[in-house]
Amino acid sequence: MTSITLPSDEIFSHWLAYGGKFSPDTLRANLEHSKRLGYGGMVIVPALIPPEYPPAAISEVFADTRMKGIACLFNKGSGKDPLNPLESDEVLNELRLQMPYSVDLSTCGLGPSLALGPAYVRHVVKGCEFRQENLCCWMGRLRDFGQENQTRLAIEILNNFEDPTVPNKFRNLREAIRGFEDWLGFQVDTGHWNKLGFTAADILEAKAGHLVWYLELVNGMREPLEEPKGVPIWEWIEAAHHFPALRAIGVEPFDPENVVKPFGLDALCQTRMPGSDCLVLDARTLRMRQVMTLR
Repeated sequence: MTSITLPSDEIFSHWLAYGGKFSPDTLRANLEHSKRLGYGGMVIVPALIPPEYPPAAISEVFADTRMKGIACLFNKGSGKDPLNPLESDEVLNELRLQMPYSVDLSTCGLGPSLALGPAYVRHVVKGCEFRQENLCCWMGRLRDFGQENQTRLAIEILNNFEDPTVPNKFRNLREAIRGFEDWLGFQVDTGHWNKLGFTAADILEAKAGHLVWYLELVNGMREPLEEPKGVPIWEWIEAAHHFPALRAIGVEPFDPENVVKPFGLDALCQTRMPGSDCLVLDARTLRMRQVMTLR
């Protein structure tokens, strides 16, 4: 039986399991649903929050429901490439608009001083060959951005099909953050890592376990965790004992109607099960594996 020592309030559901129009009322309902299932928090995506709902309004809902929150910062489709020095300012400005949601949650004691970032590693410099020095430059800017906001950034490595010209994203990213490890670490999405051909052993062999700050348990096509499909979910759980700085574990099913279709994510999600139903099954599986306990 697999077990891990993280308390239940550090097991997170995800807004993308629900999707739909964002408002404090829908957030409250989704947080209460996740709480009933045993999750202790939820990852939110500030890029999808309408501007009429400021960070304080969102933090208030987390406080009222006694749930924790982590913000996932996102380059929401501006088409700008952070690895292009001529465009990185615009990407950073986009992230600056989203970071206050993360800062407010942590300042209010409603989550760790940690933001997730799936858009940080877009390795394609449009029209140009990938250059490691551009990645290193971008990581340096993100390190300064994290320090400026007193928030660590857990950077996610994306899939091969998003840039087939870069053979080893983990090696590139590991080298790029060397020297910036006070503010930059890894978000490991097991689905993305599996598509890249990486396992937990790659992190341990690179002696980078201390840099895994957020572990997201995801099957190959966002199916429920109860039947791992191509992704060694429980090997990652075992490896988590060697991630001393791990702050949280999460799941990330996508809701087919409210997320997959509107955002064109069919290549990442083929299950037709509603995301909220996936959360139910994932919570049950995590309890059976002694990863989660009911609150």
